[in-house]
Amino acid sequence: MSDAVAAADAVDPSADEVGGIDEEIKEDRANAYVEHFVHIVQSTKTLFPTLLDADEHAAIDTYLALPAAAQLVYSRLFQRKGPWFRTTSLSAIADHLHPDPESSVPPLQTALRALETASFIRRCPKDSRVQVEIRRSIQNQARHAGAASGVRHDAAPHRWLLPPLVHTSLTSFDAPDLSSPHRQHRVHDPTSLTLFQIHPRTRDAFYRMHRLMYMTLSLPVQPTLKRATWGDWQRAVCRYEPTAWPGLLVIFGKVAAFPRVTLAAPSRPLFPTLHALMAYECASVLRHATRLIVDGVRLDHLLPSSARGLTADWLDVRPPTLLAFAGAASPSITSSSFSSSQPTKADFCDNVHAFLQSVDNMDSFVGELRACLASSLHLTREDDKQRRVFLEPYDATYALARSMDLVVGVYEKLGEYDKALVLLQELLATSVLGHKRGSWYTRLAINLEMHMKQPTDARAVCDTALSDPRVFPADRMDLLRRHRRLAKTPTTEDKEVVVEGCYPTHTIDGRPLNRAVGEKSRFIGYDDDSVTVEALVLQHYKSQGWHGAHDEGASFRSLLGLLLWDVMFLNDVPDVFQTPFQSRPLDMDMRYSDHFYNARAAAIDAVVMKLRASSALDLCAWIAATWHAHQDQYEIG
Repeated sequence: MSDAVAAADAVDPSADEVGGIDEEIKEDRANAYVEHFVHIVQSTKTLFPTLLDADEHAAIDTYLALPAAAQLVYSRLFQRKGPWFRTTSLSAIADHLHPDPESSVPPLQTALRALETASFIRRCPKDSRVQVEIRRSIQNQARHAGAASGVRHDAAPHRWLLPPLVHTSLTSFDAPDLSSPHRQHRVHDPTSLTLFQIHPRTRDAFYRMHRLMYMTLSLPVQPTLKRATWGDWQRAVCRYEPTAWPGLLVIFGKVAAFPRVTLAAPSRPLFPTLHALMAYECASVLRHATRLIVDGVRLDHLLPSSARGLTADWLDVRPPTLLAFAGAASPSITSSSFSSSQPTKADFCDNVHAFLQSVDNMDSFVGELRACLASSLHLTREDDKQRRVFLEPYDATYALARSMDLVVGVYEKLGEYDKALVLLQELLATSVLGHKRGSWYTRLAINLEMHMKQPTDARAVCDTALSDPRVFPADRMDLLRRHRRLAKTPTTEDKEVVVEGCYPTHTIDGRPLNRAVGEKSRFIGYDDDSVTVEALVLQHYKSQGWHGAHDEGASFRSLLGLLLWDVMFLNDVPDVFQTPFQSRPLDMDMRYSDHFYNARAAAIDAVVMKLRASSALDLCAWIAATWHAHQDQYEIG
């Protein structure tokens, strides 16, 4: 993007007025942003020094050497969308800067000049200011016209008219003269920064540090697209979105504090090498791009009509073009071996973004996904295969397989079932995402039977699935029923084992309301309002003096966390705590339940014995004591 175009985009109100977390949190602690930012960069340098390249080490040192005012301004800009900003939109930040009594320069300008000297920001080129002023004037006129007519100024008709209006203004004799006296009053000092850009590479480096520190948490979901075109997707996929970082929310009291854990040097770190981290980061960008496709891109914009159907070119898996997965980007790259001839982290990220900006349809995107997955599996070293099972989500192969799993559903919606079959077979040929294998077998059997009209092949898939020891029991039962239906004649070997039992039931009569097809059933409640079946049951028991809640197991998960609190935060289980921002050990997951129990078997058995010996009163006292001791800490239920 040229500086002129980028500067013209700066006057878009969404460029610097969107504050992200700035707008969600009241200003009760002016230095909270600096505290959080400094804590993140210092902790990253302490805990993950080998995962930072030379440029990132230099960025940290430069930031920590800045004056306090410059640190405050940058930490606030980091939480805004940008990348272009007007100083007139920073009044809330300027109010918290203390002026220097010995200088006539405003403190905001002093801070901005320090950031410019450190190459953290850069000012708008002078040859772009005419276009900036014209675009601002046109947008103001559109805003006033829209307000008078009741139409939003950012509606589609106004936005697509803006470029030709700018062109007309630039080529007319009425273009504004920035040297005219009535405009000079806006800039009191020709050296002042009135329009500037936060340096994207430096900002992205700090963003990667934040992501690394919060790697084990689920961050807030970013905005998705709605009925977007392929071009909309390409613009959105690389757009910077501010994040409400959990640690910052803790400082502002929006969420509880994280439990204190002892961090020891891990024997199996999240990322064994710098290249492993960058491969994961690039794979995560591809996964985010895939999620945007699934959630918001219109199906008729995904593939051209000429790309329909399975072709030999689509089946051919070429070498990947992304640096992180190409043969030249070997795992030998470390933080101590970077030079001008070797790619940096920023080069890896720019390479991914350039690919996303140039890819022309979903087939090309999926082709690169397949190539990257194959390369990632090939580059996996023998010692990487010995990594702890609960570290699987932090491998590049995991994120790439997740992306492949998502695009299978997209191809099925497009009616491209032959391509979906190929992707499912490639996923089943790997050892990643073991908890998904049952669903992959099921989808493969359904596509073969229902859409490809190959019931014999579908039954063969069920045979293979039933002999796969990695298929979960719940998926195995579904595949067993499907196999029996396809076989037509059930045998004694594949009959389901049905556990007979006599369970008490209580039937509640309700008056149903009319509903549309696919809509959830609703009833007339005891208060004559429309209620769900769950609310109706709760009202029934409440009429008999009972009190309850319908929460899909949340109460039991909370009880599990309270009863096993001390067990979960044991210090002698290796590698389960690797960052200070963890609300639970890394192996506390249904997928890794075997490891979770085996690593704490004696402690868990002791809790179970204590639970069996406790009376109801003792149990309530136990839970209450744990609750009061940890009620101000981040919930884990």
